[in-house]
Amino acid sequence: MSLLNQLLQFLAVNFATSLSFLSACGFTLLATYPLYVHMRRGWVIKKGDIFNCFPPDAKVLYLKTYFQESCSEPQAEKRFEALYEDRYGRYKYAFPIVLFVTTTFVAMFFLSEAAVTWIDLSIGHRMIVIGKIAEGLPLLVIPPLAAAGISGAYVWIVSDLITRARRLDLSPADILNSTLRLAISAALAVPVSQMFGGVFALPIAFGLGAFPLDAVRVLLRRFVSDKFGSNNSQDDKPTDGVLKLDAVDRPIADKLMDAEISTIAQLAHTDPVQLCIRTGLDFDFVLDIVSQSLASMYLGDRLTRLRACGLRGALEIYYLLVGLSDSGKPRNYALALAILEVAPTLLQDKPISPDGRAIARAEFLGACDQIANDPYTLLVVAFWRAEGSNDANWVIPDYTDKSLLPDPVPAPK
Repeated sequence: MSLLNQLLQFLAVNFATSLSFLSACGFTLLATYPLYVHMRRGWVIKKGDIFNCFPPDAKVLYLKTYFQESCSEPQAEKRFEALYEDRYGRYKYAFPIVLFVTTTFVAMFFLSEAAVTWIDLSIGHRMIVIGKIAEGLPLLVIPPLAAAGISGAYVWIVSDLITRARRLDLSPADILNSTLRLAISAALAVPVSQMFGGVFALPIAFGLGAFPLDAVRVLLRRFVSDKFGSNNSQDDKPTDGVLKLDAVDRPIADKLMDAEISTIAQLAHTDPVQLCIRTGLDFDFVLDIVSQSLASMYLGDRLTRLRACGLRGALEIYYLLVGLSDSGKPRNYALALAILEVAPTLLQDKPISPDGRAIARAEFLGACDQIANDPYTLLVVAFWRAEGSNDANWVIPDYTDKSLLPDPVPAPK
């Protein structure tokens, strides 16, 4: 009872500080809960999604392609597991989370004390008059503009963390960015909002706290550039290349840009596991855009014309050559021949003569051979086989006479 009495006496004497402490704890728990959900379930689900796409032969090929390591399938299983834990393990979240919790608690404590003070002033000094006699516990009241900046940053950070935890898209870098955003929110909001002044200072301070750091950086750089006449063209993001791929819009292109992927060649040769972790995109989607980029390196913008006959990327081109080499399966062979008859003409900018069809076909098959035998294409095929795509269910009817079909072309190695 003595301990409880001491606690009650402390709360009574230091009412304002105690209320601020409890409020800071509550706000910190709210901000930390998405991190707990991701570490408890999201990280495990994300790991399972990636590992389900890796059969043993794909792991062997992955280690050989990206790490120049040759090993057997049992060795590849252990090596890949150790490599994933070393690069993307949960231990990497420990320091960012500790730093985030500490920064959030301090910021919320200052904000809570300021709020308690303002409320007390509005009701005539009825609460913290007792707190003023607390020994060694003075109240710390931050300026209103700083409080508005902290509030805006907190609202945006918590909302962003909740969304990322729901999407299974939360990396240690995201937590560190949130910590930095909250730590500098007050220092950034005060001078920027004072530049405008007037009745809009507080709303501007709150809104500035809710702006992403990249947007604030670009805004300030452009403001300084307008004042001093410097060039700010470095803020433009060269994402036009990846935007030409099917299913890639501006938000996805921005995610790729954040992962330092801005060109087709970079995307074609990037590590799909690393790209999946850094962008938060689904692994199957990453494989699809990597497949498209592999074909786009050879065919350029003309790749879009081949989508009408089902050739979206390197994966489909690989299976086209497999179909052309498999005369033992007439349905597969007939469909591949029908595509081969149409696809080269789709790549031409103008109609071609009958004599030019042979040249167009040779050019098309040459590009397809390079695409299908690219080591990165073979890796994408190995990933795709993990989902049962190796057993294609062809539905075209067998209307061809096998004896009249030409000799099959060589299969990809």
